[in-house]
Amino acid sequence: MLGTQWDVIGMGESSIDEVFRLPGVLGPNVKLPVSSKQIRYGGQVATTLATCASFDLRTALLGTTGDDDDVKGLRKTLDDRGVDTSLLIRRPVPHRRAMVLVSEQTGDRAVLWERDARLALTPDEIPRATIEGARLLHVDDVDVEAALVAARIACQAGIPVTSDIDRITDRTGELIAAALQDHGRAVIAGQRTAGKSSVQEPLERFGIPLKITTSLLLRPKNREPNATPAALAEEWPVRPDAGREILGSAELSRQLKTGWLLHTLRPVGSTEALPIDDPDNDPQRQAAVQILRGLMDR
Repeated sequence: MLGTQWDVIGMGESSIDEVFRLPGVLGPNVKLPVSSKQIRYGGQVATTLATCASFDLRTALLGTTGDDDDVKGLRKTLDDRGVDTSLLIRRPVPHRRAMVLVSEQTGDRAVLWERDARLALTPDEIPRATIEGARLLHVDDVDVEAALVAARIACQAGIPVTSDIDRITDRTGELIAAALQDHGRAVIAGQRTAGKSSVQEPLERFGIPLKITTSLLLRPKNREPNATPAALAEEWPVRPDAGREILGSAELSRQLKTGWLLHTLRPVGSTEALPIDDPDNDPQRQAAVQILRGLMDR
């Protein structure tokens, strides 16, 4: 794309991290000495941009910073790695910080973080012309409303949008499958998903537990702005492509439920393999392998 100012603009998190290396295994009710301590600069979007810059891509970080002394080190580190920080907005508050505990024995980590609410980037602070001057926009879920506004601007300008999925939930797989299917970027095999299209929050009034719908989820193909919740609920489920449905069974359901339970009860730091970890016991994985082999043989 000619005339663009940036190859990649990243909008989202940067962080000042205190990294503690520990000689033992992380777990509940443990006391461990500290092997070493370092101040490191990161954050999921900042790290992504630094990686892009290492491939000679023109990158810039859009977001906010605090005004504490360590922010100077953060900006200098990004500048030294080729990430432009001129789009950062400074706030008179402490910057986002994290304490990262890393087990030298297993490589597992625990992250304790804090972020002043006043660091939030608001939708009206998104510079439209800047977004439109990029070849790609990368966002995270730190300031969701602002990220959605930026993503809409990029989509309207025909600019690809990527996202860093930091928190995996029981619906993450469905969201990824929906996006890939709607953009024609993947073959979908398996079974129809539940397709919950609304976000609900628990509420109690007069001793009665209630759930109130606070927002609706849209798939990329949902272009109708006035679609009813019922219509969205019908369109949301991800359905396998023609000829790619994998029928379930009571035995498979039992195995999956048992596997979930064993994973849940597995001790912290355990690397013991479970029966469900065997690829031969996963029919959907086997179907995916067969699809890939068929595409490679063409």
